[in-house]
Amino acid sequence: MKKLALAGLFAISMLSGCMTEVNKTPVIISENSSCAVMPFVNYSETPLAGESAASIAFGVLKAKGYNVSKAFDLKEKDFDSSEIKNIEQQLKTEGYTCAVGGYVNEWRYKTGIDGEPAVSVTIYVENLKTGNVTSTLTVSGTSWGHKSISVLYQELLNKEF
Repeated sequence: MKKLALAGLFAISMLSGCMTEVNKTPVIISENSSCAVMPFVNYSETPLAGESAASIAFGVLKAKGYNVSKAFDLKEKDFDSSEIKNIEQQLKTEGYTCAVGGYVNEWRYKTGIDGEPAVSVTIYVENLKTGNVTSTLTVSGTSWGHKSISVLYQELLNKEF
């Protein structure tokens, strides 16, 4: 009976079209902080996924009423960890108190007839004065082939912010 129930739950989750996993601490950006969204480091095989993920995160945070600025221009290149550290130092000298950064782990369309989008992104908020990460959020998901990667990622963020 337990095996039948587990098989039923598995089938329902597969048929739902979107399996999502979220690990997080509360996203803490205080109202009086001066926060900037940095470029995200791209660990996926998709070029410029870090820029896409950071731009969408910036848009969602702004739309939700967070006081954030964009700390990068679209350079059509992926940023590495050392470049991110340089941007953090620049933000400190410009008077920012926090930074929103992230890591793109997966940003692709699965192979097959439908080409379903698959996304996995970790986002963090760092206190620039102390260097401590105050909160993290990891969103991962897949969806049906009629949805784009960007739409899937934006939907995941809208559920969490």
